[in-house]
Amino acid sequence: MADITTENNLVLNQGKSPLVGYNFMLRVEGIYDLPCKSVHAFSRELEYDFIQEGGLNDYVHMLRKPISKPFTLEVERYVGVDYVDPLPEGADLVLPIILMVSRYQQQSSFIPFVCARTYVFTGCTVMKKEYGELAAERSQLLVETTTIAYREFAVLNAPWSEAATDSLGLLSAPEQHDTGDSALERLKKEVNDQVAKAEAKQKEAAACQETLGSLSTGIPEAYAGAGRLEEQLGSQLDAVYQEIDGLEAQAAAGQEETPAAGGEDPTAAEELEEQLAGLRQQARQLEKLKGTASQLVSELKTANNLATGSGNAPNRLAEAQESLTKGGSYLASAKEYQSQVNSAAEYGEAQTPASSAKSDAQASISSYSAAMKQAEFFQEKLEKFQNFQKEALAALPAAQ
Repeated sequence: MADITTENNLVLNQGKSPLVGYNFMLRVEGIYDLPCKSVHAFSRELEYDFIQEGGLNDYVHMLRKPISKPFTLEVERYVGVDYVDPLPEGADLVLPIILMVSRYQQQSSFIPFVCARTYVFTGCTVMKKEYGELAAERSQLLVETTTIAYREFAVLNAPWSEAATDSLGLLSAPEQHDTGDSALERLKKEVNDQVAKAEAKQKEAAACQETLGSLSTGIPEAYAGAGRLEEQLGSQLDAVYQEIDGLEAQAAAGQEETPAAGGEDPTAAEELEEQLAGLRQQARQLEKLKGTASQLVSELKTANNLATGSGNAPNRLAEAQESLTKGGSYLASAKEYQSQVNSAAEYGEAQTPASSAKSDAQASISSYSAAMKQAEFFQEKLEKFQNFQKEALAALPAAQ
């Protein structure tokens, strides 16, 4: 790659390797390196009074006068990239602001006084913050413009320096353009990798077809079973409360009676209290299970509507089946384009089928992922019911 040291010299400037205007970095207080969207054009202007020469009309006298306004630098930056704002409004900066312009994009190329051009601003004060417009009708990044006043600035040119720094290992090698063969091989690898990812996702989704079939019957059955469990738990709870009421009435009647043998039998009273304590414990357990059952019925009702398409709900299981079918179709299409890419002899010949192959492979991955996500949602609801069913059925006989 030609550079200024091989194409230009001190007395013969051929205009080769000019400096670009998009590789720049702003350094504040010697430690903050700030990427910027743009740095607006800045200048340093001296002010003069013009006095006409007496008796002559061909020139005027120029007398320099004091500066009447500060010099300013406007920096436009994206919002949301700083932990701490290094340029708060009203700040008087201790160290100069350094604006570095490099021939390279690497972070390591921004070395003050070594990169191709360095601007140094001294006596800086942050005067103004202007925040970008917020508009909901268009997509754009939020920016803010900071106006900085400065007293002096200097320009340091070192157009040849970056050509030598690479030999010292300070910069990475300039990017080399790919030859046609290497670009073609890289394109083929990208396509093959993307299709391989789609095939891997297809294997993951292989069990999804059978799962969706079982869910189409499992979810309605779970919804009905949860409703029956709720009814059984409610009936059992009513029976336990009736038994508690009977024992409490018996205990109250025993306290009112005065046996001829000298009072109430303490053993019978203790046994009665033990029975009541056991029944109250069972009632609390049944109350908790009944509340869980009610919540589960509500969740399974929603899942059942989504699984069957009832209640004006979309049929998510049918959509998942369709996604599986689309995933297979997209993958088959991607493989056809992959074959065209792998048989191409030139980069230009492979570009169009490569784009289609990668697009179809990504669509296949997305389709399979959507089907698997739907299956996971319903499978989670079904497993939740099955676990609760075991707990409820274990508790019901104990409460009877």
